[in-house]
Amino acid sequence: MVALRMFLVLIVAVAFSGISVFAQDQRQFVEKPLWVMWHTGFSEQSALGYVKRVSDQTGISGDLHEEIQEALDEERTADRPIKGTAMFMVRGLIPSVETIEFRELADESEFEEIVKQRTSEFSQGGGEQPAPVVAGTGNLRSVKATQTWKSPKYEMKTITADDGSEQQSWSPVLDEDGKPVQTVSQMFRKAYFRLEKGILFESQFEELHEMQLPDAEFFGVGRRKRLDDFYFRADLKMVPKGIKSVAWNLASSQFNMLMQQRDQEKRIPYEFRKSVSDISVELLRSAFFDIDEVSGSIKFATDTKPVRASLDIEVRSNSKMAKHLRELGNGRTKL
Repeated sequence: MVALRMFLVLIVAVAFSGISVFAQDQRQFVEKPLWVMWHTGFSEQSALGYVKRVSDQTGISGDLHEEIQEALDEERTADRPIKGTAMFMVRGLIPSVETIEFRELADESEFEEIVKQRTSEFSQGGGEQPAPVVAGTGNLRSVKATQTWKSPKYEMKTITADDGSEQQSWSPVLDEDGKPVQTVSQMFRKAYFRLEKGILFESQFEELHEMQLPDAEFFGVGRRKRLDDFYFRADLKMVPKGIKSVAWNLASSQFNMLMQQRDQEKRIPYEFRKSVSDISVELLRSAFFDIDEVSGSIKFATDTKPVRASLDIEVRSNSKMAKHLRELGNGRTKL
C-alpha cells in the first residue's frame, strides 16, 4: 500500500510539473552527443579516384576510363567531406537515445539533391501508396511517406492423414465465398533534414529542426589540420548510473552462467578458466563504471607515411582503474 501511494504521488507530481515524459513534443535532448563518429576517407569521390588510379596503372582505357573521369568531373562534394553519426540522450523517466546522421556539403544545391533523392527512395517499393509529402523551406525540410500493401492471411491448421497421423501446416484463411482473406499492412517512413553551416543533419525525429546542436568543429569541420581519416568519441558520463547498473547486472549474470564448471571438466582447467574470467569481469566492470570518456582517431597509411592511430581514455580520478593506471605508470605493478 505504501509503495502504491508513493507511485501515485510521483505520477501526480509529474503531471502538475508540466513535464510529460511520454509526449513526443516535450522530450528534452542533452546538448552534446553521447557518441559521435565521423570519417573523411570513404567518400564516393575518393572511391572513384582509387578506381581511376588502378585503371591507369593496369593500362585499362576506353569507355570505363571515360565514365570514371566524367563522374569525377561531376562530383561537387567538399574536399574530403566529413560524414558521420551522432547519438543523443533524451531525458525522461525512462531515458532513451536518438541518432542523427550528418555530412559536410559543398553547397546548397547538394542539399536540394539529397532531399530529392530521399523523396525518390520513399516513392519506390511495392504496394499502394500516395506520393511522399515534402514540407519545409530554406534549411529545414521533411519527407514523409506511407506504404500500404495487402497479403493473404494464414492460420495454423491440423491435417489428419489417411493413416490417422496428424500434422500441422499453415493454410490461407478463406471467406464465405471461398476467396482468400487479405490483411492490410502499413509502413510509415519519415526523414527530417537540417542544413547548418555547411553540414546536413538527417534523422527520423522532428525535434531535429529545433534542438540545440554543437558547433561545426565538434562534428569535425574545421579540424582538417589533424588530417584524421576516422574519429570517434564517447562521453560515458552522460549514461545514467541506473542504466549502467542494469546493463552490468545483465552482463555479469551471463558471465556467471558461462563460467560454471562444465560436465566432466577437470578441476585445474576449470580453476584456470575461472581465474582468467575473474580478471576479465573486473576489467569489464571498470569499463562500465570508471571510464568517463573514450576517444580515438586513425590516419590511414599513404605511399610515404605509415598508419597512425591514437586512443585516449579518461577515467574517474578516485576509481580503481585510475589507481591501477597510476601504479602501471610508476612501475609498481606485478605485470
